[in-house]
Amino acid sequence: MIFDSLETARLQLNLITPAVLHEVFRTLEKETLKKIMGFDEQAYESHLEMHRKGMETNRLSLLYFLLTDKKTGQPLGTCGFHTWNATHRRAELFYSLLSDEHKQKGLMTEALERAYWPMALIP
Repeated sequence: MIFDSLETARLQLNLITPAVLHEVFRTLEKETLKKIMGFDEQAYESHLEMHRKGMETNRLSLLYFLLTDKKTGQPLGTCGFHTWNATHRRAELFYSLLSDEHKQKGLMTEALERAYWPMALIP
């Protein structure tokens, strides 16, 4: 699967949008999808429900990055906007690493600096 992406020294940040999620659920087998996206069973079921019921309204959407290790391709976590309201120019930022072994290594700082700080959302 080809993603639009950004890169840092250690990470590839793969852009995930509702269109991307719909595409992966339409085209990939469950186990392949779980491996590529870093989903456990609960995350898979949650995203499958979003795929089935929709994840956008005329005002709200989501956009996030799947953080993957550039050397191994292993999914490490996510960071992005949920409850993204383009009309009111407001969004809530979230971030999460998939495993404690990836914490305290500066990975999330690296990802956020590359993906979000250039937007200058905070004066």
